[in-house]
Amino acid sequence: MRFDSNTMKPISAESIKNHCISIAKTKQAHALLLRTHLFFNNRFTSKLINFLAISESGSLSYARKIFSQIHDPDSYIWNTLIRGYSRSHNPHEALSFYQFMLVSGFRPDNYTYPFVFGASGRLQQLDMGRRFHSEVLRNGFGSDLFVVNSLIQFYGNCGSINCACKVFDGSTIRDVVTWNMMINAYVVNRFYRKSFDLFEDMMDLEDIKPDDITIISLVSACTQLDDLDSGDLLCCYSKELGLDRNLNFNGQIHQFVAADRSHAKTEDIYTMLEEITQRVHFDGVDEAIIERE
Repeated sequence: MRFDSNTMKPISAESIKNHCISIAKTKQAHALLLRTHLFFNNRFTSKLINFLAISESGSLSYARKIFSQIHDPDSYIWNTLIRGYSRSHNPHEALSFYQFMLVSGFRPDNYTYPFVFGASGRLQQLDMGRRFHSEVLRNGFGSDLFVVNSLIQFYGNCGSINCACKVFDGSTIRDVVTWNMMINAYVVNRFYRKSFDLFEDMMDLEDIKPDDITIISLVSACTQLDDLDSGDLLCCYSKELGLDRNLNFNGQIHQFVAADRSHAKTEDIYTMLEEITQRVHFDGVDEAIIERE
């Protein structure tokens, strides 16, 4: 166990993670790891990289600088940087860094591809994503749940709904994210009736049930269809889930019913819901991947 000479408190990976709440604090943690010779322990250094690459108040350039000082980065560190770049204003960097990973002799794993597909989807690079899909199959990750979910999301984002359906129909293992990604792919591509057909199939399952993300994705479909009956169905199911039908808009609470446009703030509410739907579309798989402790 190493101790901080200034505070005499033990240094752990968890304490480093908790300290990294700003760039200034991360610089302090960086200096501490260098001073105590823990910097080259990936378990500690990954906490610096994670904050800098993922946090909205982080810095990808600083994360890359730290990365360049690591002698033997593990797959988690590589994946964290790819993830950060895939969410950035320049997702091209995620694909460039992925190629750098390959030429450096590191093999991608099932956590790598969701971020690669996320970047490809944001860039609308359908052909490139298809090449990555072929790579996935060659590397034996075609049935991995994280990869399957990210593929559905990618093809939906690129407007290739038939490919998304093919991946969904061919998946032998599904979770609630799988169903949500397929439902959302239908919604984003304006196959509203099909999204409700799939929702009804989902409700018949014994081991998987719709959640709040499912409902959010379907609310905009109700609006586009002017379908109050489906809106009532969502309302009833939301009550069963214990979900709140109230939205906070500009500091005020508004209650709404899906597909009912009589509310004074209808347009504002549905604009907000559309933004949420798009965030689900882009980030749903990404948020399902749990950070390594």
